[in-house]
Amino acid sequence: MLYLQHTKQQKLIEMNNIETVILSKENTYSEEEGLKAMEAIMNGATLEDAKFEAKTVAEEEAESEMWDDILFGEVEETEEDKENKARKQKIIAALEYEISKLNNEITDLNSRVYKANNGTVYVGISELDGDNYNIGAINEKRRENKIKGAQEGIALAKKALDIFNNYGEDAATMDAPNSLDRREKYFFEAATETLFVIIRDLNK
Repeated sequence: MLYLQHTKQQKLIEMNNIETVILSKENTYSEEEGLKAMEAIMNGATLEDAKFEAKTVAEEEAESEMWDDILFGEVEETEEDKENKARKQKIIAALEYEISKLNNEITDLNSRVYKANNGTVYVGISELDGDNYNIGAINEKRRENKIKGAQEGIALAKKALDIFNNYGEDAATMDAPNSLDRREKYFFEAATETLFVIIRDLNK
């Protein structure tokens, strides 16, 4: 009976001690940490164990807050992060501008109306090796070729944008994946060349 009374008194003393520790200026335990420490004392923990319990809770909370910031919150950007982000946006903007410019060229070419011209011109390296061509047909063929070239340019710029978004600036010098067939490799390499030119121009 005396032992039980002594044990109870000892626990009360330790409860008072841990409360003093928790509330002291040297410690910044949260309410939850304090409750954990008090609960530890109630369950038979010593003062040191209870202090360790409170510290563990604090560390777990700090780690949890860190992961919350990483996964769901706003992580403070470094100057290098800001510079890289700004550079990436410049490259994307340059590719998007190229696409917009070529689309405008196509719109302009399609809107042009050539006057009927039934005249002919002789095209050839000699009188025996050549032919007469209709001037109106030549103009239409030129327009058709320009539109086709602009469409190919748009396709390459879009592919370059896709490659850049997936691989970053390193894509400008990377080799085409082996999984691509010959035609796809040619298209991939042409797109990376487009990206290389954009990046080179930004570095000037």
